[in-house]
Amino acid sequence: MRVAVVTSPRTGSTFCLRLISNLLNLKNYEEILNELLYVFSDDSYVRLNTDISDESIFNKLLNTDDYVVKIIASELFERNFDVNNFPWNIFDKIILLERDNIFEQIISWYNLSYWQTTIIKQNIHKTYYVKDGFIEFAVDCIKKYHFVKDVVNKNTSNCVVVKKENIVRDISIIFDKHITEDVMVNARKLLVPECDINNVDYSIVMKTQNVKQRVLTVLEKELKWNE
Repeated sequence: MRVAVVTSPRTGSTFCLRLISNLLNLKNYEEILNELLYVFSDDSYVRLNTDISDESIFNKLLNTDDYVVKIIASELFERNFDVNNFPWNIFDKIILLERDNIFEQIISWYNLSYWQTTIIKQNIHKTYYVKDGFIEFAVDCIKKYHFVKDVVNKNTSNCVVVKKENIVRDISIIFDKHITEDVMVNARKLLVPECDINNVDYSIVMKTQNVKQRVLTVLEKELKWNE
C-alpha cells in the first residue's frame, strides 16, 4: 500500500504519518521533498534526506511499496513540479490534511520558527522566521495547498479530507483499523529533544512583535478571512 499525506505545515502531519506508519506497518518516508529536514536522534540532529534529486524522489515513489509519505504542497512549486501531471494515481490513498483554524495554524508555525532559530539556536531547519514577509509566506503556502487539493480532487478518486482536530478518529475509519494505545504512544514520540516547542513561553514575542494582529491583517487582505 502507498499512502500520501498532502498538506501544509502545522497541521499535525508528522503525527499523522507516524500514526499511519505504525497502524499499517508502512515505511515512513517523512517529508520527501524537504532537503533541509532534520530529525533528532541519539542526542544530535541528523539530516534525513541526503538525496532529493528528482530521480531519487520518483524512484522511491514509483519503485517501492508499503510506505507513507508527506507531501508539503508548496514544496511541489518550489521544486517546479507540474502539479497537474504529478503521479497522484500511484497512491492507494491520499489524505488531504488541513486545519480548520488558519489563524491558529500560522501562529503555531510562527512559534515553531521562533523556537527553531532562537530557543535551540540552530538554524538547520528550513525556516522563514528571520525573514521579512514570513506571515505572507505562510498564507501563500496554505493557498498553494488548497490549489493542490483541488487538483487531487479533480484527478483522483482515492482522496479524503482529514482535519487536524479529527486525525485519530478519521484515520481509524479510513483504514478500518482500531488504534491501540501502543500505536498512539509510538506516533507521539518527539522528533526533537524533550525541551520541545510546547514548553516555551511565546507570550513575550507574541506581544512585542504584535504577531496576532499582523496575522489577522494579512489573512483579511489575502483570504478575506475574519477571526
